[in-house]
Amino acid sequence: NGELYFGGMNGFNVFHPGEIVQNRIPPRMALTSFSVLNEVIDNDLEGGEVFRLKHTENIFSIAFSALDYTNPMKNVYRYRLENYDETWVYTDSRRRVADYRKVNPGTYRFTVTGSNNDGMWNLDGISLTIIIHPPWWQTWIFRLTVLILAIALLWSIIFYRIKAIKRKHEVEKKMLGIEKQVFELEQKALQLQMNPHFIFNSLNAIQNFVLSNNTDKAVNYLAKFSHLMRMILANSTASLITLKDELQALTYYMDLEKLRFDDKFDYEIQIDVSIDPGFILIPPMLLQPYIENAIIHGFVNSPNRGRLEIFLKTNTRGSLHCTILDNGIGREKAIEIRVQSGIKRQPRGMIITQERIEILNKQNRTGYAVKVTDLKDEDGKASGTRVDLTIQYKEL
Repeated sequence: NGELYFGGMNGFNVFHPGEIVQNRIPPRMALTSFSVLNEVIDNDLEGGEVFRLKHTENIFSIAFSALDYTNPMKNVYRYRLENYDETWVYTDSRRRVADYRKVNPGTYRFTVTGSNNDGMWNLDGISLTIIIHPPWWQTWIFRLTVLILAIALLWSIIFYRIKAIKRKHEVEKKMLGIEKQVFELEQKALQLQMNPHFIFNSLNAIQNFVLSNNTDKAVNYLAKFSHLMRMILANSTASLITLKDELQALTYYMDLEKLRFDDKFDYEIQIDVSIDPGFILIPPMLLQPYIENAIIHGFVNSPNRGRLEIFLKTNTRGSLHCTILDNGIGREKAIEIRVQSGIKRQPRGMIITQERIEILNKQNRTGYAVKVTDLKDEDGKASGTRVDLTIQYKEL
């Protein structure tokens, strides 16, 4: 009759295969509890609930069950937290809890479905929504505030940068004005060194040498005069020249004056051993006016043989210190002679050089300085002049 008999340890089992009925009813799903930080928040859930959590409450668990009691141990479950789980997570009746830890702020939808003992799945399942609010520093209000502050800060930086550039341009404009004044004064100094009196007297001295048949002196004088003119023209186009070139021009000038005034004075240039004249840059034509003043006003009217000494040394502040000593008649006697001769104007060379020094101080904010001292002997009589000149230099 179609019954099947199976022997066992204590007898036999009998059943008819036609009497076995398959369970085709999908189980109804239920959410049994929602816990946050291991504390139950709600255990009477119907589905569709929305839970709003703080960013510190991002550890939670959801318990669920399939309401089919035919053979509940064979019920199977699958669940998924959208935006968190990439695939469905499967479990059995022994583990009917979904645990989540350290979930980032956002909106999540949890869905769970289950099957009965014969594998008939509830395709709709049951779900709830979880919203984890971000911390205040991750909110849109905070981000918008930071963005506004950043834009304001950037605008302030740009504004003050533009203002600083304008100030810089104004300073550069002033510097250009100062440089223009420096250039004009340097041209005045150039014209002073090449003034018609000097050129006329030099050429007249050459002519006298020729007329007196002293061709050697004439040739020597003319050669040095040509060298000096070329050096003055070359140096006039540069704001800085080497100390070597400046001393060479001074040597030519003193040699010419020495020849012109019939060897009336001697000169000596002493350079400190720590100085390499070829690697020090200074403004041109700062020393010559003081040397010219010593020769023209100190030696020419002196009954004694003149002596001119030039000492050069550097100090620890990056300055070149130049001392010019002469044993001439002194400034007071020179002024007296000029007045008696009907010459009322002061020597232009020293005035222009003083103006150049003032402009250079404005331009470089450094210590250019000049000091002129009248020397006296033991009896209090004038015994010469001392000029101390401080020049800021650069190194090659």
